[in-house]
Amino acid sequence: MNEETNWPKGLKRTKTREAVYSILSGEIVPVSANFVSDRLLSAGNPICLSTIYRVLDSFCKYGLARKTVLSDTQTALFDTSLNRHTHYAVCCNCHCMTPIDICPVEVASQADAAKKSHFHVLGHNFELYGYCDDCFRKTQKTH
Repeated sequence: MNEETNWPKGLKRTKTREAVYSILSGEIVPVSANFVSDRLLSAGNPICLSTIYRVLDSFCKYGLARKTVLSDTQTALFDTSLNRHTHYAVCCNCHCMTPIDICPVEVASQADAAKKSHFHVLGHNFELYGYCDDCFRKTQKTH
């Protein structure tokens, strides 16, 4: 995020926030605060984990990021794909995440029954849990 116009009004632009945003925006799947911390540390920019959480929370508040909590781990994950509507298939073994191209909620909301319900959806979460190909093959070898 190099252009000043992309940074939200009211959110002070600091070196710490820019460093966190640089890590976050470079990832294609949501990442944890620990992941961001590890990346910053390996780049020679150690930042306290509590500071990273505060920065990520402020990003969510100002619309720079979104927070997702996966039900199988209860770990908060953050991403910057705010202009993309994305869901994920999550491996229960290695926790890798694969984007899913369709949204069942959008399909359901287009149905006549949903339109007649007079309910206005503001947001939703949808993840599929199972095994990635590698982990599934490993489980099949043990049986």
